[in-house]
Amino acid sequence: MDYIYINMHASTQNSVHFSTTVLIGIHGLPAQELGIGMLSPYFQAFGSNFTYGVNFASSGSTARNVTASGESGDSPYSLLVQIDQFRHYQKLVFSQQRSVSEQQHMREHFSNSIYLIETAHNDYVSGAFKSEDFDGVSFTESVIAAVRDSLQALYYSGARTFLVMNLTPLGCNPSTATNKYRTENRDKYGCKLDYLELVNSHNRQLIELQNDLSIKYPAAEWVIFDAYTIMLDAYHNPSKYGVKYPFRACCGYGGGKYNYNSEVSCGKAGKVINGTFAVAKRCSDPSLHIIWDTLHPVESFCYYLARGILDGTHLSPSINIKERFNYISKAGGITE
Repeated sequence: MDYIYINMHASTQNSVHFSTTVLIGIHGLPAQELGIGMLSPYFQAFGSNFTYGVNFASSGSTARNVTASGESGDSPYSLLVQIDQFRHYQKLVFSQQRSVSEQQHMREHFSNSIYLIETAHNDYVSGAFKSEDFDGVSFTESVIAAVRDSLQALYYSGARTFLVMNLTPLGCNPSTATNKYRTENRDKYGCKLDYLELVNSHNRQLIELQNDLSIKYPAAEWVIFDAYTIMLDAYHNPSKYGVKYPFRACCGYGGGKYNYNSEVSCGKAGKVINGTFAVAKRCSDPSLHIIWDTLHPVESFCYYLARGILDGTHLSPSINIKERFNYISKAGGITE
């Protein structure tokens, strides 16, 4: 079967996924809808199955190489590093082919695949508004430049169909809504306007990048997945999505509107704060929330994001993923 290479975080039979940690659950839902199950991580040593795709995503990763620039970061696996890992995997697959014709068939297989790229949220969460002299214009330009370099590297490795997810509404999620930066400038829903303006600037420049790449590389399809619109609508109209607590983390500590404390992480050991033992706890019904912890959507909400991809309603230009998957599958490819 052919690969689909997809990144929020990359897949194989028909998809590859490269990304940061924003939408941990989203790439699995389209895969399940297509009947191929969850995609195995690239670093999974045992029990991995790359028949339908490979997941190169890394928790906490960024679009920019923050390690090389000397900045602090949660992960050394920036987007370009993930793509280097893909190239290594690609070379391994080519080396296993027994003839020139088989290698050529495999190159076509990689070119026919779909690549989903979800990236850059951690750049802004960890890097924006950390000082009074923060320059949003130059910062966004550096992030978009990193995305450009990564997409071009994928293109030169044979990728031809790209689904690039835009940024979701930072400033509304618990971790940015409660941090000490830009606390006074909010919209009527409580979202920080400075963050939303920065996100919108990034998303506009992402569209400009899409247009530039479409002109420079007309043989490829450059598609933007508009996750921003879906999530912003949910924050504004939660009942439409069956949500009761749009801004509250399902797994968190502190209660109130956001149920978030940066010192008490979901899934981590508790700690004593001001003489009280604090530990993040899971809510009783995640489906009533949008956000699981700091930034990541709960699985039930990922359904709406997945539908935006599978139905093509939030893809620009729209493509039929199911139809494309069936076409690729018939072409044949890697069995494992």
